[in-house]
Amino acid sequence: MKTFKTLITEVSLLTEGPAEKLFGKILFAQGRRHNEPKLKDEPDTEFEKKAWIQLKKFFFGSYDKKDTTKAFAAFDTLEKHKKDFAEILNPPPRVRKIYRGTQISLKDIRNKAWTKKGPDFKIEYEYSPRSNLQSWSTDRGTAEWFMRSRRPKKKGKVAGLLVLKTAGAQKLLFNPKWINKHFTSAAGGEDEIVRVTKTPVTVTLVIDSDMFKKALDGEDPLKWFK
Repeated sequence: MKTFKTLITEVSLLTEGPAEKLFGKILFAQGRRHNEPKLKDEPDTEFEKKAWIQLKKFFFGSYDKKDTTKAFAAFDTLEKHKKDFAEILNPPPRVRKIYRGTQISLKDIRNKAWTKKGPDFKIEYEYSPRSNLQSWSTDRGTAEWFMRSRRPKKKGKVAGLLVLKTAGAQKLLFNPKWINKHFTSAAGGEDEIVRVTKTPVTVTLVIDSDMFKKALDGEDPLKWFK
């Protein structure tokens, strides 16, 4: 007899369509970049054709708000079928932390229990994404580059680094090596993993002391400690 959990899983997959109907036997066998050879003579399914367009827009930086619904539908369906194409769609087991550079509102982090280690200030922070799709990186340096490039010009925000421990984390999609191979920009691979949910998550927020002082107009960040 099938367990309740098994039945629920099967029902959820059927709402998206059986894996073979959606993907065939090979995920994205065709439709690759012009300099990539086709793996095998298996035409991409209609879902794969549409999903590949959304992946290109997302990873090559032409993604915008108008693409949100289509992109999330494609990414969410892929996430539900990670077990069918684990080498491509699952982050490697060795990945223990992922990083994201972003802007944080100062009012959201005032009077927290900060700790200081070297030039950095750290707190435990509940991150509430604005989008169902967030780009994270397995490489801290890449995320820090985005953090510095997005340094806020307006008062009231500060550039910060989000660190998410991935043990037990759900809704993480893609092996970054596969993304680097097929969606590498002129700047090189960014070791991306996509989080496919808008659900808030507890992370470690890291802010460099110099950035903190600039955001506070020179005020000592130590005054912000509880």
